[in-house]
Amino acid sequence: FFVISSVRPSNLQPVMRVTLATVAAAAAGDCLCIFDIDRTLTGGQGSAGSPCPKDAQIDGVYDAAYAGGTLVLSEVSQFIAQTFCSQCYIGTISAGSASGAGSAERGVLHDK
Repeated sequence: FFVISSVRPSNLQPVMRVTLATVAAAAAGDCLCIFDIDRTLTGGQGSAGSPCPKDAQIDGVYDAAYAGGTLVLSEVSQFIAQTFCSQCYIGTISAGSASGAGSAERGVLHDK
């Protein structure tokens, strides 16, 4: 197995593991992949190319997270369709607003 998510601070145990069973479930379509938006699906505004060389700035799309700025998509959000998660239901979670209901940011993330 591989740990693919962060750990719980309280006991440092992995939150999610990828096993052969989860890969098989993905192939059957009985799976759910959930991603945090800020700094998982998105990168820091103004940081495209550094420190993450495959991050991509989306000109004309505002991202309200942290100090705000132009949306930057992380490598994972750009290529999620090339992972086993493409066969799963996909969800997002955030402590923020993802720039609000009906925002261009939400539209871009949805289309990925």
